[in-house]
Amino acid sequence: MSSNNFKCLEKCGFCCSFVFILKETYEKHKDKLQRPVRVVYQVGNEVGIITFDRTCAFLTPDKRCAIYEDRPEVCKQFGETKEIPCPYLKPNGNPRSEADKKKILRAMKKQTKDFLRNKTLRLIRLA
Repeated sequence: MSSNNFKCLEKCGFCCSFVFILKETYEKHKDKLQRPVRVVYQVGNEVGIITFDRTCAFLTPDKRCAIYEDRPEVCKQFGETKEIPCPYLKPNGNPRSEADKKKILRAMKKQTKDFLRNKTLRLIRLA
């Protein structure tokens, strides 16, 4: 459960990468895209937007969220739960050790690969 106490590092944007969002959120905010989209995948009523630089399509140049008011739940919870920890800061805002950082980054990479391997993805074009 989210405590809403976690404060991100200023201008970090690390967690702002490939994420699934509701298709209706994408459609509502596609005019706020911040970078070219390489491909869009659809799974059920959600879409995964992959950009050429693999950062979130809605991450602004100053590392802010262009759709902050409608950001996905995973974005709201990032760093606050043990399931999706920030590799740089603990939930209390204290910095993590180098060993903890590396461990979390390895686990995140594996989770992403496993997730994509186990999903039935359908390439779609959303104009």
